[in-house]
Amino acid sequence: MKKYHIIISVLLLLFVTQTQAQIDEFNKYSREVLTASVYNGKVDYKVLAKNPTNLNNVIDALKYIQLQELKGTEKKAFLINTYNMLILHAIASNYPTTSVMKIPGFFDRKTFRIGEEDYTLNQLEKEILYKEFPDPQLHFALVCGAVSCPPLGSKPFTAGNLESELKDVTRRALNSDKIVSLDMHEKTVTVSEIFDWYKADFTKSGSTIDFINMYRMDKIPSGISLNYADYSWELNGK
Repeated sequence: MKKYHIIISVLLLLFVTQTQAQIDEFNKYSREVLTASVYNGKVDYKVLAKNPTNLNNVIDALKYIQLQELKGTEKKAFLINTYNMLILHAIASNYPTTSVMKIPGFFDRKTFRIGEEDYTLNQLEKEILYKEFPDPQLHFALVCGAVSCPPLGSKPFTAGNLESELKDVTRRALNSDKIVSLDMHEKTVTVSEIFDWYKADFTKSGSTIDFINMYRMDKIPSGISLNYADYSWELNGK
């Protein structure tokens, strides 16, 4: 019996080691993709389409990662990075285009292989990531390939520093006029339509403005009217 337990322990250790190695490889290629193609939050899709090797390596690495075996911040970081990488791959594969909305089935029909399962972008985002990790900061970490999305970072998220990284991207987004535009003369604040679509995520413990003010340097005062900006699905290309 003792020998059996030792064998099981060794096999589990080998499995964990192999899984971590695959995630490390995925993160390595993801970092190379982001470094080569992202500039101030915008993406050079022409470069990605012309030189797809690292992006293809990212997609290949996903086939060897068993999503159901990941837990906690490791899984959360992996899902964020995977979503953003799949967005880049799907756009580059259909480039040139002016919008993800012009690519049929972009979010809800086109599937991607992770481990032994196929997933759409909507499944990864709504049925797995948001369901398992109901964190409103995710709305500023996931980048959908549109101008009105929060800017894409130049490096992948990491499991070890994930919570501080999520705070940083949320803080940057909510201090940007692109996401939150305060007009003291008109006594209005115009915010991304994300705050309307996912209002329940931002109002669990207060108002939308209360949530925004948690991250704003220039706080939104009381008595300010809240408006939503029209969302632009134009490609976030360089």
